[in-house]
Amino acid sequence: MKNVVIVYYDSINNTMNNDTLVHIFSYLSLKDKLSCLQVCKSWYELGKYIFHNEILDIDIEEYVAHINWLQKYKCILFVNNNRGDKDFVLNLNTNVAKNIYNLQLNNIINVPTTIGNLSNLHALVLKQNNLTELPKEINLLSNLHFLDISNNFLTNISLDLPNLYLLNLSDNELGNNFEFVSKLPNLQVLYCSQNEMEIIPEYFNHLTYLDIQNNYIEEIPRYISKFKNLIYLDISGNVISNMNILPSNLEYLICQNNDLEFIPDAVYNLKYLTHLNLHGNHINTLSEDIGNLKYLTFLDLSHNHLVDIPNQLYELQLLEILNLSDNDIEYISPSINNLHDLLELKLSNNCISNIKLKLKKLELLDLSFNILFCMPQFKQCNNLSFLILNNNYEMYDIPHNISKLQNLKVLDVSFSEIDYIPPRICKLKQLQILNIGYTLITKVPKSIIHMTNLRILKNE
Repeated sequence: MKNVVIVYYDSINNTMNNDTLVHIFSYLSLKDKLSCLQVCKSWYELGKYIFHNEILDIDIEEYVAHINWLQKYKCILFVNNNRGDKDFVLNLNTNVAKNIYNLQLNNIINVPTTIGNLSNLHALVLKQNNLTELPKEINLLSNLHFLDISNNFLTNISLDLPNLYLLNLSDNELGNNFEFVSKLPNLQVLYCSQNEMEIIPEYFNHLTYLDIQNNYIEEIPRYISKFKNLIYLDISGNVISNMNILPSNLEYLICQNNDLEFIPDAVYNLKYLTHLNLHGNHINTLSEDIGNLKYLTFLDLSHNHLVDIPNQLYELQLLEILNLSDNDIEYISPSINNLHDLLELKLSNNCISNIKLKLKKLELLDLSFNILFCMPQFKQCNNLSFLILNNNYEMYDIPHNISKLQNLKVLDVSFSEIDYIPPRICKLKQLQILNIGYTLITKVPKSIIHMTNLRILKNE
């Protein structure tokens, strides 16, 4: 279960005139409370009393559903996500609640030993200071769940905090000095990017979320197969050229800007993988085994050297986001239309001259910087909202049937040979931006004046 811990606070008067209502509301669920607060202005103001210094445990779906209302009450958010989604927020204000302490950006050199007296502290933020060490008294904070000491100058620390859940150590100078993690039995989320790490320590084996971006890691150790709880792994910005073994339960794998020349078999064997990001490597071939990743919803292979795309990729029925930009792709098979749930398709900076699409759910298509001669052929792409076709220098035509794209909001055909806008474009009632800069178009249909929400971008 994904959970969100929310601490609400506000400045209020000491006298409450609505004690009875507050008592009644205390029996309601969060959803019902928020519904009541929308009844009238006075009940809306009552929210300041209801949520004052209250801690609520709710699932993340409930939080997302009511985020707009929750934010109106000036909430501090901690997202505890046991599935490892990257949705953690430490947006704290100094001393606004008894269980929060924020000393961010105070140029602190030393943390006073009296920090150990704050036995009820749940969250401590010391990021962006000038710390080189932490006092041993910090280990007296037995109720501490969140500790952010990123962006300091720490080279060695010793922590023994039995209830710590989230630890942010990013942008320090710890090197490989992470032995203390073995004394944090409940730690699930660890950020340690930019620490000059060279290895992934074996005592990270109890984590569910690990961010080790921008270090000096060259290889994935064999013992990582024992990281059975690990669901989210970000190893971007290292110098990894192969991954012979990976934790079997991974759902998110982010390995941007490394030295991979192919996708290792260990990746294709991740049967629970939903999110794969290999942007900015040197991958030049894609195995048919890509079809093994049946649960993928997000795939980013941009900024590589791919030429051919195997049809097995188009069998990933759950795929919603596909980014193949900045490769050397010349041909996209009609089999791409098997991706019935696809919402975003990014193919910019390739060598594509023609493509036929029949994707009912597609909302965004980016084919900029290709060699299209004419606009792609669309059938049943009724949800398309963003069509990006700029810098197809040989493209000469906007077809009349573009009027079928009734949900189109943005159309960019700039830097092309197009010299004519068909009058039927005026049937696109949702169109808000039409970019015709650096084309041969000299005039637009007269009826376009009635499209009051439309903004036309030209080169002048």
